[in-house]
Amino acid sequence: MITSINHRIYILFIVLFFCKEGKANEPFRFIHYEIENGLSSNTIRSLCQDYQGFMWFGTEKRIEQI
Repeated sequence: MITSINHRIYILFIVLFFCKEGKANEPFRFIHYEIENGLSSNTIRSLCQDYQGFMWFGTEKRIEQI
């Protein structure tokens, strides 16, 4: 049982290492959406990106596409 736990920890370490290395050179891009940008509310409850690249926001008032 201890070998199984050690094996899982080793695999987790390898996966996390490669995930970190793959994204290290890509900068994050943040865009702040607010009421001034057309949202009905500043409180976002959920968000999703569809296959066409549109962002869908679930606000307190309705679902909106940006």
